[in-house]
Amino acid sequence: MVSIGWGHQAGDHIYTGNRIQQCFRHWNPFIRMFILLSITILLLAAIIMVILRAWRPGFGYHWLIAVGGAFTAWLMVLFSYTTIPDNLLVFAWGPQTAYSNSIIVSLDRISWPFTAALGTLLIATILSDVVRAYQISWSNWASSLILIAIGLVGILSANLLTFILVWMAYDLIVLVILLLQLDAERLRRRTVRVFFIHLLGTLCLLIAGVISASDNSSLLFEQASPMAVLLIVLAAGFRFGALPVDSQLQEDPHNRRSFGTVRTLTSMGIVSVLLVRLAGALENVNLVGYLWPTLLILLGLTALIYSISWLFAKEELGGRQAWIMGFGMLIIASALRAETGASLSWGVAAILTGGLIFLASVRNKITMWIALLGVIGISTLPFTAAWPGIALFSSPFSISLIFYFISIPVLIAGYVRHAMRLIPEPGGLERWIRVIYPIGLIVLPVI
Repeated sequence: MVSIGWGHQAGDHIYTGNRIQQCFRHWNPFIRMFILLSITILLLAAIIMVILRAWRPGFGYHWLIAVGGAFTAWLMVLFSYTTIPDNLLVFAWGPQTAYSNSIIVSLDRISWPFTAALGTLLIATILSDVVRAYQISWSNWASSLILIAIGLVGILSANLLTFILVWMAYDLIVLVILLLQLDAERLRRRTVRVFFIHLLGTLCLLIAGVISASDNSSLLFEQASPMAVLLIVLAAGFRFGALPVDSQLQEDPHNRRSFGTVRTLTSMGIVSVLLVRLAGALENVNLVGYLWPTLLILLGLTALIYSISWLFAKEELGGRQAWIMGFGMLIIASALRAETGASLSWGVAAILTGGLIFLASVRNKITMWIALLGVIGISTLPFTAAWPGIALFSSPFSISLIFYFISIPVLIAGYVRHAMRLIPEPGGLERWIRVIYPIGLIVLPVI
């Protein structure tokens, strides 16, 4: 049996300073309020934009509302870092007699980096969109606010039941948004197919929960069988895009770059948190048998294939799904090898660095160097975001690790190749736009 806990134990070896945290216990109600307010502000900003659009169709300041809501929520998330306890319960709902089977949302040292990454991705998306604001629909910003809000809830999910519900809610909201935005019938059909593929992932997660509940009457995975672990891996593969049918759900290149990036990377963040918690649960467990080495080899081959696909993609947006799958395999492999820090770092680095290259819609001789800063985040150099990711190659040695070892430099080489491709800016840009746009990009490597 495999012990899979959802408390602070999974991240204890990454972070220290518990004594310092005890000095800030009185801040916990404020941190809880900030997290709830950040989600509420994002939803309210999106609702205000919809109301203004219906009341005053000619209203032209939706971008300012989106920036205000995203910036306020982002600051609240960043401020909570200074006083994060080991495990802060943000919200719980359900039968008091079955607390472990209730809906639980909590903040800890695992979920916070992903909340910061999504918050930064949102503010970077809206700020960088200013360079083509007249070509982007206001609905893209409202939709991004909604998806990030749901994504934050998913990242803060503290048990399997909450993950399942958030996954379903996220997929339904994405389906509705895309069906409202798309006019082409073929794209609508592709959107529905993507929804059902993601639903297969949710179904795998649900079956894993049933297995867990049959073992110990709990959805906390306190005693789950290896079959449940395998189903979680399968669910993650479906969510990452093992069946690549959603690479071009939007024909408009501006929508693909803006809302498309938020949609795909937010989904990646929700799945990554689940895998990081799985890694923490497997720290004291050895998965025996021939299945797991074989699975690691298959995952390594998949990582290598998608990294090569990313390297030779015609442009970065066309290779976005390959980027997600390449790093997704690194996250899954790190989780199966019980390397919590590695799986966490690969997930956060993929979101921040991927967001940088996908949002860089204008790359001249100056902004190209900002895009190239993303190489640092995935370089695995000391004190960079992906530095803990090299723990994936810790002992015991496995032949499958060779595939991952090759995939990483290929992913980096592909990033450099795409980042160095120059993209001209639209004509007639005002000076303030030329200032705001690089700020929107640079917040990603800085964070």
